[in-house]
Amino acid sequence: MRNRSITLATLLVISCIIFSSCSSKLSRSKAKDLIIKEYGFPKPATANLHYGILINGDYQVEKFLADKGLLTRTEMGTTEVMGGMMNAAKIEVKLTPAGEKYKLGAGQDQYDSNSPVYYMKCADMTFVDITGIQEESETSATVSYTWRYENATPFGEAFSLENKQNQNGLPIYTDGGLNTAQVSFKKFDDGWRISN
Repeated sequence: MRNRSITLATLLVISCIIFSSCSSKLSRSKAKDLIIKEYGFPKPATANLHYGILINGDYQVEKFLADKGLLTRTEMGTTEVMGGMMNAAKIEVKLTPAGEKYKLGAGQDQYDSNSPVYYMKCADMTFVDITGIQEESETSATVSYTWRYENATPFGEAFSLENKQNQNGLPIYTDGGLNTAQVSFKKFDDGWRISN
């Protein structure tokens, strides 16, 4: 009798596992796991810092970072721009060893291929929570979730001063406020996948 009740209990547990794994609904925990894996949360948020000789600008970011000892900023006088119609300030920008630790790479400005940039870490983007799952059919769903910036670096502070945005105009790296996003999922024979 005892062996029979153990066998029935074992069958019941196995049946529950099988039926729950075959569920056609996308659970919040499954959506969370897939989003974190697909988008690499937590991940660094970066901004471009122009370096070398810069012309024309008020250089708020550079002043702020130079005051913190993260870069050197050397005034180089003025230069003619717009065919000599105007003079513009000219500075040279270099990272200090303290600033180098926030550099994640280097490249060219996407709008000006003659302008080199460093990709500077501004903060960490961290996943917060799934806020809703809207099933469009048995095989597709839209998942809403929240994330935030955390651990702002001095570069995040500087770029937040210059760019002041958000309510999802992004980026203010220092406010810790929630940002919302949505992602589409499709169900395949082996389970749910992100389809964007």
